[in-house]
Amino acid sequence: MKLEKVLEKLEELLRGWGLNFNDWVLTSEYTWGLQSYKLRQRRGRLDIYVDRKKWLWKTEPMDISCFPPPKSRKFFQLKEFMERTKFSPHFLPAPIKLKYNPIEELMKNSKIYILPNGRRIRIHNIYKDFEDRIKTLISERGDISTWKRETLERWLKNFFKIERIARRKGDRRMLRICKIAIERCRFIRKKIRPKKEEIPLKISQIKGEVAFKGTAEGKAKVIFDQSELTKLEKGEILVAQMTTPEFILAIERAKAIVTDDGGIGCHAAIISREFKIPCIIGTKIATKVLKDGDLIEVDVEKGVVKILQKAK
Repeated sequence: MKLEKVLEKLEELLRGWGLNFNDWVLTSEYTWGLQSYKLRQRRGRLDIYVDRKKWLWKTEPMDISCFPPPKSRKFFQLKEFMERTKFSPHFLPAPIKLKYNPIEELMKNSKIYILPNGRRIRIHNIYKDFEDRIKTLISERGDISTWKRETLERWLKNFFKIERIARRKGDRRMLRICKIAIERCRFIRKKIRPKKEEIPLKISQIKGEVAFKGTAEGKAKVIFDQSELTKLEKGEILVAQMTTPEFILAIERAKAIVTDDGGIGCHAAIISREFKIPCIIGTKIATKVLKDGDLIEVDVEKGVVKILQKAK
C-alpha cells in the first residue's frame, strides 16, 4: 500500500481514538520523503509522537512506547490496521522521561502536510529532526557506550545520502547539518570498541533484569527479524535481541519474553506488562546461547533463564 494511503488510514484511526490534528506528530525516516529527501526506508516503521496527556490509557513516566490495552476494541483496530497496511505504528508518548520532547516544542517544529483526501497531519520538520539528532550525538559524548554500532552506521549512511541530495538541491542549511552530524558519527565510531562476549561452553542459566514477574516453562523460539514472527507458536517463549512494534501481532502467542537488550522502560518491558507475561530483559547473550526448541524456564523471581534441555 502506498505511503499516502497508509497515512490517510492512520489519520482516520487516530481520529477515531479521539486524537486530533494537534495531538500527534509523525516523525522518522518516512517524513523525509514527504519533504523531498526520499531515501530507502526501514520497511513499514512509523514513529509517532503523541501527547501523553491526550493518550487515552495510562503510561508510566519512563515508558518510551505506548499502545492500547490488549483485548480492547482499539487494540484490535490497531492490529487490523497493521495487517491491512503492513505498517507498524510506534507510539512515543511526549514528553518522554518527563523532560525530553515536550509536545509544544514538537508542534512548533512540525510542518502541515495535506493528504490526498484533504485531511491534514503534522510531520516533523526534517531540519529540526536532524538538528535534534546532532544534539543527541553531542550529548552522548560522555557515555558513548550507550550507542549501538549498527544504529550509528545506519545514521551515518543516511547522513551521507541526505548530503548528496542536499548538494544536488543546493540546500546549504542541510549541508551544514550533515557535515556536523557526519563528524560526530565518525568521532563516536572511533571510540566504540566491539566487546567480545566470552560465553562459557557449558552454561545452564542466563541472568537478566526483571521486567514483569512470573514464571514460565516452554520451548524457546529465537527471532532475529520481524519476518520470522510467523514461526512463533502458541505457548513458546519469545527470545529476541529486542522487541519492536511489529512484535504486537505475534506477542499474544508467547508464554514469556527474553531479550538481549533493553531497560525497564523499553518496548519489551512495556509490552510484557500490558500482556501480563513474564519477561527478562538485558541478558546480553540470550540469542547467542539459546536455539529454537531449547526447553527453558523463565524464573523472573530470580531474574534468570534456566536451560532445562538443549534441542537435538
